[in-house]
Amino acid sequence: MILINKGLVGMMATRYLWSGTKGNKRLHYSQWISLISLTGLALGTAALVVVLSVYNGLEEMTLSLYNKFNPELKVQPQEGMYLDAAYWIPRIQKIQGVKAVSATLQANSLLRYQGKEALIWIKGVDADFEKVLKLPASILWPEIVPKEFMHQLKGRPWALMGIGLVDQLALELGPTAAPIQVFLPRYGVALNPLFPEQGFVSRPLLVEGVFDLQPEVNRQMVVIDLDSMRAMMGLEGSKAGALELALRSDATSEKVRKALQDLSAEAGFANSIVIKDRLEQESVLLKVFASEKWWTFSFLLFIVILAAMNLIGSLSMLVLQKRSDIEVLGVLGARPDLLRKIFWRAGMGIVTTGAFIGLVLGAGLCMAQEEWALVTFPVSANLEILAYPVDLRGLDLFGILAGVMVVGAIFAWFPAKRSSSYLNIWSGSVKAYTRGTAMGWLRKLGWAAFFFFLIKGLVWLAVIYGLGRFVSVGLGE
Repeated sequence: MILINKGLVGMMATRYLWSGTKGNKRLHYSQWISLISLTGLALGTAALVVVLSVYNGLEEMTLSLYNKFNPELKVQPQEGMYLDAAYWIPRIQKIQGVKAVSATLQANSLLRYQGKEALIWIKGVDADFEKVLKLPASILWPEIVPKEFMHQLKGRPWALMGIGLVDQLALELGPTAAPIQVFLPRYGVALNPLFPEQGFVSRPLLVEGVFDLQPEVNRQMVVIDLDSMRAMMGLEGSKAGALELALRSDATSEKVRKALQDLSAEAGFANSIVIKDRLEQESVLLKVFASEKWWTFSFLLFIVILAAMNLIGSLSMLVLQKRSDIEVLGVLGARPDLLRKIFWRAGMGIVTTGAFIGLVLGAGLCMAQEEWALVTFPVSANLEILAYPVDLRGLDLFGILAGVMVVGAIFAWFPAKRSSSYLNIWSGSVKAYTRGTAMGWLRKLGWAAFFFFLIKGLVWLAVIYGLGRFVSVGLGE
């Protein structure tokens, strides 16, 4: 009997959804509303897939750009601002899997060039820095970069600037160009409000190269020799703010990290270090991406909820359309839970079909973008045209499907539960409501549906207007 009921529920739910009216194959008005609900759910699901995939692609692209300037592993002091590079570098170089180690210093600075000023990040590096990040490979000027470029600069003050900062300051390049002036706070000296310039130390530096790494780095970073920066900050010759590591191709960061942690334990608390991989170096950026991604997911899921509200109207109309069938089922002994299952299964048929169509449509758009680059954007540094990044992830698809199914199940339950009200149970016998009662409910439902669709239409207009304003402001910027 249970198997018969299950087969009957599925058969009747499918017939109610997709069969035509009596005597012809045209769709009933309730079925048209069901198609509208299905279309709304499909489009909302597809939008979720596309938007989350775009956020994933932007995250991957941004991290890849930052990885051009972030080392594979970065060692920083656990306490204080500086560590002893002379103590740590020989020990780290003995670790199996370490290819190169570079000592660096980084600080805020003021850059001045021919009356123009800019607040920048200044980074002091030693000659081994090019082995860690292969910075010469990103040099735009000079056009011909000699082998071991940074080793040839050793012994004299020099500076490398990002292409964005060069454009901002209209910097002249070449041996006859004027040097840039870099200002750093004096180490351990209090600022005098009457003579603030006494609290800073400056040094002229000749620009020896222009690099193109990542837009933010290009606009804010100047790389100089480590000895000049130590002298400006008044630091000892072995002090460094961080040690940046490059690993061999056959090494794993986990094994090297474990070896570094063992060295830190041997050095004691006073000389202990913190080890960060590339993801940990940009932890704030990853948190921002994650929060924006899931806020967007919540907003688009709200749009899916609006589309799912159509289920209440479509299933309610379907219940009224099939009231004669309900009466027949009542006479045959159908219980209220059987009616609830039939109409809930019909609603879930709409939700499931719309969700899977949306998943296929969204995934197809993402794959088409990856294959044919349908949407592109220019890169300002070298006018290169890049495809808008997308990254389709299975976990996101599962989360979207689960969210849409839960929302659809909730909204399908209310009209399905209401369908059983057409059956009254007295002393074990089943009697149908009179036709007049049904028509009374139809009139009430008509007014309720009118206000429901009116309010939902206004909400849709507000959402579309808000999206339009957001896109227009974004394009305007």
